[in-house]
Amino acid sequence: MNKKSKSIIIAFDGTAASGKGTVAKSLAEKLRYDYLDTGLMFRKVAYFSIKNKVNLSNIEKICELIDRIDFAKPIPLSEIYFDEVSDLSSKIAEFNIIREKLLNIQREFAKGKNGIVVDGRDIGTVVFPNADFKFFFDANIEERARRRYKQLQKMGKSIKLQKVLEYLKIRDKRDIERKSAPLLKADDSMLIDTTQMTIEESLNIILNKLKFK
Repeated sequence: MNKKSKSIIIAFDGTAASGKGTVAKSLAEKLRYDYLDTGLMFRKVAYFSIKNKVNLSNIEKICELIDRIDFAKPIPLSEIYFDEVSDLSSKIAEFNIIREKLLNIQREFAKGKNGIVVDGRDIGTVVFPNADFKFFFDANIEERARRRYKQLQKMGKSIKLQKVLEYLKIRDKRDIERKSAPLLKADDSMLIDTTQMTIEESLNIILNKLKFK
């Protein structure tokens, strides 16, 4: 890595529960870069839409709601990963007008910083197509379902593994087939299959690619 460079952007894309968020956040902490989880932004939009009883039939209201959301303010994971929030966030992401509003916020996040780590579904293809480094995380769907299942269990949620698996299949299809900023691997991104990797192993691959010691 060229240590003289400024505003270094490291982009993480990939499928749900592939480990990209965990590794991206760990990398940001190690490099002392600012971290942005764009998927969490969509979840917050869904969360506040539900809280304010605004549904998908009123996109204009959702857009107005976005202007009032403090995306820096944390929300308990047990609430943000509630089934209804997860489903609505995926549906909201299909609307180009909503993506455009969040895109502006995401790009503003990079300004005035030495380096940022950003993860989501379209970071290397749409949000920061000229990112300095791009990584695409994936794992087989059974392994991803197990990971998400364990995550939900830790949050105290009662759910069957099969239901998690079925939901991920629906989520994958929706992410890949949506017309606005579909989930795609950028041509210049590095594919990392985390199916049989630990978080530490995945992180070390990233660090070696960045040549950070």
